[in-house]
Amino acid sequence: MVFTVFFYAIPNEIGAENYPSNSNGMTDSPSYATKPSAIGHYNTHWRNTLHFLPRDSADYIGLPYPYTTPTLRGNTLFAEMYYWDSYFINLGLLTSADSSQLIQAINNCNNLIYLVNRFGFVPNANRFSMCNRSQPPLLSEMVMDIFCRTKDTNWLRSALDAVAKEHYWWMENRFTTMLPLRFSKISGSHKPVHPSVHLILDDRMHAVHEKNEHIAQDLLGSNPLKKTTQTDRIVKARLSLQYGLNHYGQNADEVYLQRFSRFLKQRLGTEFDSLLKQETKDSVFRAQGERQSKGQTLCKHMLAEAESGWDFTPRFDARCESIAALDLNCLLYMGELTLARGYAILGEKYISKAWKKTALQRKKTMNKTLYDKSTGLYWDFDLLNNKKTFVLGAAQFMPYFTKLAKQNRKSTLALLFLCDTLITRFGVIPCLPVSNRVVWKTQWNSPNAWPCLTHFAVAGIYNYSHNYSLFNSCMIPSRPIFRRSPLGLVPADEEEQTLDPKLWGPISKIRPEYTRLFCSTRQTLLESFLGSVENQYNQNGKFWEKYNLNSGNLNVQNEYEMPEFMGWTAGLYMYYKR
Repeated sequence: MVFTVFFYAIPNEIGAENYPSNSNGMTDSPSYATKPSAIGHYNTHWRNTLHFLPRDSADYIGLPYPYTTPTLRGNTLFAEMYYWDSYFINLGLLTSADSSQLIQAINNCNNLIYLVNRFGFVPNANRFSMCNRSQPPLLSEMVMDIFCRTKDTNWLRSALDAVAKEHYWWMENRFTTMLPLRFSKISGSHKPVHPSVHLILDDRMHAVHEKNEHIAQDLLGSNPLKKTTQTDRIVKARLSLQYGLNHYGQNADEVYLQRFSRFLKQRLGTEFDSLLKQETKDSVFRAQGERQSKGQTLCKHMLAEAESGWDFTPRFDARCESIAALDLNCLLYMGELTLARGYAILGEKYISKAWKKTALQRKKTMNKTLYDKSTGLYWDFDLLNNKKTFVLGAAQFMPYFTKLAKQNRKSTLALLFLCDTLITRFGVIPCLPVSNRVVWKTQWNSPNAWPCLTHFAVAGIYNYSHNYSLFNSCMIPSRPIFRRSPLGLVPADEEEQTLDPKLWGPISKIRPEYTRLFCSTRQTLLESFLGSVENQYNQNGKFWEKYNLNSGNLNVQNEYEMPEFMGWTAGLYMYYKR
């Protein structure tokens, strides 16, 4: 059966009474004679996270469909629809046999598509004040998750167009040219390439660029395509990825940055305020030749951390705009593969092939730039100093989550090292201790266990340890041969089992003891995550945003008073519990 999903919104006031009962005739509501379980709490209260605002109102961006917020109605904190939170929320909704939860997952995805079509990208949240930044690009995976349930190719076509439009925004606004460039201070008559990162063209490389005039002019932004089609944009992205990668950033004006600096002082305390005052006394020349306070530059980097979702962390050394983030480039790689697969399903073989080539080019550049042969790991890359950062943390699981890392013995040993080093009793360490200028306390750091980071680690371990014995070929599929359904794991459709040797390449057989160790680690991590959520729910009857890495309790580092939270905690709890 094919679903039609364009008009799945429920136009009336959002509430439990507006939703249909479960398709199996059973009620999700728990008995009130006893305290409901964590599952019962979710089934009772997930509707209380819904809002419906079809028109713009003050700072809020109106959305055409009901949307899910991370907190329950009545909370003043996180009362908006957040971009990457919605991905984890949808994972929980899509595992339910309740048709109303499927409808709401589609509504969430359609709202993000609406934002892309309106703004060209998905803002941090549906607030006009948050339109100066985005969040980690997970829309492509949300689209494919919906399509795997609905099989609606008409909807898929319109959704993929939005995903491609968002990808174009990331390439136009968050891309920095790296090779064959050298990094140095702006001096002389050199023409700067990027306004926020101090880069100049190396004179010795001009001859190389002149051999391909189109690429050279394209990199310098002096040869815009007269008639830009989707294929043109894909080709331009692939050409650009020969010479650079993406980074997090921001588009805030000076008035917003001044207001944001006051917010940072209040949230991060005197240690940050001291650095901000010190930086404000000095100034630097911007690429346009204008003076800019280092304090203002610091605030831009901190706002870029908000775009990363890791607000705030010592991982970027308070220089986020100057870092080619590993997780961002992994997610864009995954999005390019999803676009290739989606257009293949639609029969658009030429466009599918173009996206596949773009993904392969990004992978090639990441292997050259972010991969370190001595450790077998991928790292963030410091664009300003032209070197890897070697800050170890949960982001190192992203190449495994997105299946970018090679399937060989070295990657297996590197993953074993990550599991042994970063996985604690109740979660994944966001960032190991690092000596840099971030001396203030941050929440994307120990001792906090974030459910979203746990998911990336669990899924990454699964990708590299499961179902290898099911294939006689030396290639792995672009999608598992099983997919999740309300009835559990069922065989995937034929188009979900297509092998792609160019994307995955030959793999080595993983020794049985490694496979058993990976499965044991994954199972232990999952059980501890579910256990910490249930234990804290049994104590206070609530879900929470984060938990302690070592004890599973609420002894965490907060940058704000932590509200009762549904969001990714409840979504991932239901995803793995069901």
